[in-house]
Amino acid sequence: MERKATRCVDELARRGMATSALPHAELDASLRRLFTAQCAIGDVGNSTQLSSTKFVKLLRDVSTFDKRLSKTDAELIFVRAAQAGSAKGGRSKQVAYPQFLEALYQLAAHRSNPADRRSAIPPTGRSST
Repeated sequence: MERKATRCVDELARRGMATSALPHAELDASLRRLFTAQCAIGDVGNSTQLSSTKFVKLLRDVSTFDKRLSKTDAELIFVRAAQAGSAKGGRSKQVAYPQFLEALYQLAAHRSNPADRRSAIPPTGRSST
């Protein structure tokens, strides 16, 4: 999981989505706090599972949507991350922290090159790397 977090942080920084020069550990801690806070919206006891609705709300709150990334794109990326993280390719409607990081990684890839949908939204059960 540490390797995936580092890969995500590296890619976000490379693509200009990380706006500060925080060390990886601090950025990972900030992302984890953000994830936990977002999970708890409307469900104070929940700190480990993020729904699609809360994911899209987070992206809307930070003004992520534009011509390069639509709400539909974000929902598709979320679904792929949820499916990749669920057992035996099941249909999960929520993601844990590692899948959240994967979704952020895929968002960064999509925003950098929205014309290349295959690299930003890999087929179910397959990774683009």
